Amino acid sequence: MGKDINELASYMRPLVIELLKRATDAGIDPVVEDTGRTPEEQKGKLALHVSWTIRSRHLPQPPEELSEAIDIVPRACITMKFWGWNGDVGSSHPHWGILIGIGESLGLRCGVHFPSVQAPHSTSTHLGR
Repeated sequence: MGKDINELASYMRPLVIELLKRATDAGIDPVVEDTGRTPEEQKGKLALHVSWTIRSRHLPQPPEELSEAIDIVPRACITMKFWGWNGDVGSSHPHWGILIGIGESLGLRCGVHFPSVQAPHSTSTHLGR
């Protein structure tokens, strides 16, 4: 399991770089928690109930065989229970709403909108295409 944006597909990297820049400019101090995963790591995530699909976008995706997903957490939330995520934006730490808004403004999808809600996605926000 990586935390390196170089594990992201080339078409994801510029979006993530811009997301991290805007989040930093907004005072969020974003922490990259997860980028690429191996199939074995994904099976481990399933066993821990922090992922709900064997076909995660964190796995190598064609055509580049790199990840199309990233999990980011606001640094201010790292020491909080569930990293300050309480099930919805309104009742969670305010940095989550800002971070999600920035990602979605860039065309990324957030795990709060997935069929199986995945924010904080093992207590981090999942953004992907």
